[in-house]
Amino acid sequence: MSIKDKNQSDNKIINMNVHELKKDDDDNILPYEIGEKVQIHISITEDEDPESFYYLKEWLGKKGVIEEVIRKPRLQYKVIFKEKEVFLYHNEISL
Repeated sequence: MSIKDKNQSDNKIINMNVHELKKDDDDNILPYEIGEKVQIHISITEDEDPESFYYLKEWLGKKGVIEEVIRKPRLQYKVIFKEKEVFLYHNEISL
C-alpha cells in the first residue's frame, strides 16, 4: 500500500467517524418539547452557507412555538412563527 492509498484510507475512516459522531450526538440530545417557545440561533456565517443563513435570518428575533419533534434522520422541529411552518434543526434554535 502506498502512502497516498494509506492517506485516502485514513481520510475515509475519519469521515465515517465524524458522520457517526454526529448521528450519535443527535441520539444523545434531550429534545425540546412540543409547545415550548424557541428562537433562532444562527451559528453559521453568510460565507459558510448562504442559503441556510438567509433562511434563518428571516426568523431571527422572533419567537416560535414547537409544534412537532422529528427525531430521525436528524433531530429537527416543526416550529410555528405567526401561522407559518418552519423546519429547523436542534442546533438552529434555543429556548
